[in-house]
Amino acid sequence: MSMDQSLLRIILENHILKSKVVLGQLFNGQQLETIGGRFLRVFIYRSAVCIENACLIRGSKEGSNGALHLMRTLLKPAENTMFQILTENGGFKIFLSLMEDAGLTDLLKQEGDFTLFAPSDKAFAGLSSSDLSLLRSDTDALRTILLYHINNGIFIGGGLESGVTNLLKSLQGSNLRVMFANSSMQVNSVLVPESDIMATNGVVHFVNQVLYPADIPVGNQDWLMLLKRLISYMQIKYISGFRYQEIPLTFMKRTVTRVIQEVPDERKVTRIIQGEPTITKVTRVIEGQPSITKVTRVIEGQPSITKVTRVIEAQPSITKVTRVIEGQPSITKVTRVIEGQPSITKVTRVIEGSQFSSSYGTTNIALEGTDISGLANTEEDSDRLARIIQDGTRRRARD
Repeated sequence: MSMDQSLLRIILENHILKSKVVLGQLFNGQQLETIGGRFLRVFIYRSAVCIENACLIRGSKEGSNGALHLMRTLLKPAENTMFQILTENGGFKIFLSLMEDAGLTDLLKQEGDFTLFAPSDKAFAGLSSSDLSLLRSDTDALRTILLYHINNGIFIGGGLESGVTNLLKSLQGSNLRVMFANSSMQVNSVLVPESDIMATNGVVHFVNQVLYPADIPVGNQDWLMLLKRLISYMQIKYISGFRYQEIPLTFMKRTVTRVIQEVPDERKVTRIIQGEPTITKVTRVIEGQPSITKVTRVIEGQPSITKVTRVIEAQPSITKVTRVIEGQPSITKVTRVIEGQPSITKVTRVIEGSQFSSSYGTTNIALEGTDISGLANTEEDSDRLARIIQDGTRRRARD
């Protein structure tokens, strides 16, 4: 199949839907899938029904195998964003650079349904580099001018009632006056040389003049002279000291770009797990002399009995115990038996008195087997000792 035949096939597939849809089933914002897998958007206006930038002619027919709708122009699904359309065209460099300076470039890229009256580079032809620098110096003023060129909703020329002025509220807040007549579109009485360029996020209309809200004055002479060179279709109001107000960018969709830096063969991934928190046990290690920890393990159930003998290594301690017994002390008599040869005891008896003569001498007395325990220094014991000596003397004499 040749290239022309391939293109023809795509064009034809864009006009045939996968399923039967009659006129009464169409609604604003609806998306219709073609047999080629493309999608067509439906726009319902007060006096027209349009699919993309082609509007229906009255007289839709319903047959046994489908429905037939007559269109004014060929159907073509949108493929690019507004930003891509202006970039590829090449004639909107100044407008795109100003959108970048104002921080509004993402508005041309984000999803949505917008109508843009894009001023070409011809619209800025009368400005010098110093004029452009002044235009960029006040962000609030720059945003006021640029956002006046954009409004919410998709409005194509063929969908507007002919000869009727339509008021479209811009993102800046003031109204744009749009009219379609004699097969051409005008905005604020400025002719639109090319219109109805469909984008995936709206529709673009080209203009060769900068648009300015009629209800917004200028506060200093430099800006007044700048806008007079820039805008020729209207008179600019001047109020000394007027300052442009900040415009909330509530229509902007925040986009987050995550940059992952990768080292060859190494990927860093942070995984966030939602759920109940886990408990982490931390063991603190203290350096020093190790301590000995005794652990008793408890086993539930009918346990086997294990006898554990704990051996404590250490020098045994000696405990001294003094027992105090209260009461009358008992007297214990101890008889000492001395085995062996009896010892010989020499006794000198001294007898005092006037009727006795004194004498002394040394006599060996045999005291073997004699109990001399219990003798005390009393008179009775002295007599007893004398008898013991006498007996010992007689035994000695017999021997």
